[in-house]
Amino acid sequence: MAEVKGLLPVLRVHPDDVAPLALVVGDPQRAAMAAGLLEGARKVGENRGYCSYTGTYRQRRVTVVSHGVGASSASVCFAELFMAGVHTVIRAGTCGALRAEIEVGDLIIATAAIREDGVSNQLIPQAYPAVADRRVVNALERAAHDVLGLPLCTGVILTQSHLYPGILPSTTKLWMRAGAVAVEMELATLLVMAGL
Repeated sequence: MAEVKGLLPVLRVHPDDVAPLALVVGDPQRAAMAAGLLEGARKVGENRGYCSYTGTYRQRRVTVVSHGVGASSASVCFAELFMAGVHTVIRAGTCGALRAEIEVGDLIIATAAIREDGVSNQLIPQAYPAVADRRVVNALERAAHDVLGLPLCTGVILTQSHLYPGILPSTTKLWMRAGAVAVEMELATLLVMAGL
């Protein structure tokens, strides 16, 4: 593939087309749906399953990008968004509830993530925490409660690098006993990269 001068290497987006606020999702179709909620949204890049759109929401520029499944592909997206000057990233994704009272469709806002993602330990020692910015968490909680009126759960999320179990014992029950509210595959990587 020929390199186009000035484009982010993998997202194939010019940094000027990236807003300082980003919403990231796994599925390219979900990215297109989210972009449909923006005013004047246009596709600014598409490469290897990374679909990028930029538009405005309430007079603020927002970029929506799909990052694929798993922390490895997601970390490429996150790194390039930060290279382009993004300062706030919200990941809107699917997860599996780890508490019986959480129902399908309930909103879960992560305050931190358990780092079994397989990527963040390649960036910094495991002792470094994967913690969400409290200002972003507070804003999400206010919006969920005041604007949307949705059922809401907040807490620590388990980020695992695998979807299906292998022959090694799963740690999921341990983390459930420790209070994890849900399991997914990308958040710990995002929180560590944002912290760094």
